[in-house]
Amino acid sequence: MQTLVANNNDATKARALTDAQCLILRDTIIRQLRREDRLLVILRYAERMTFQEIGLAVELPAAHVERRLTDIEHRLRAALHRGTAHAPDTA
Repeated sequence: MQTLVANNNDATKARALTDAQCLILRDTIIRQLRREDRLLVILRYAERMTFQEIGLAVELPAAHVERRLTDIEHRLRAALHRGTAHAPDTA
């Protein structure tokens, strides 16, 4: 039984390291966004604003905000996918 627990703890530690690497990679990629795109991402995901609220804040139609965020998300996913093979070490 102790072996099972030890293995589970090892797996949890290994997963935590992977999560930490993913956070570093995500933050690095987000910093590379244009200022305007980074603002939209922050308002949507950190501030949890709706497309309508963001549109009012940045003076853009909500539909335009939604399209831009969709484009940004596609670019971020592609960058994350490309970068996972080169994730920085956190150790």
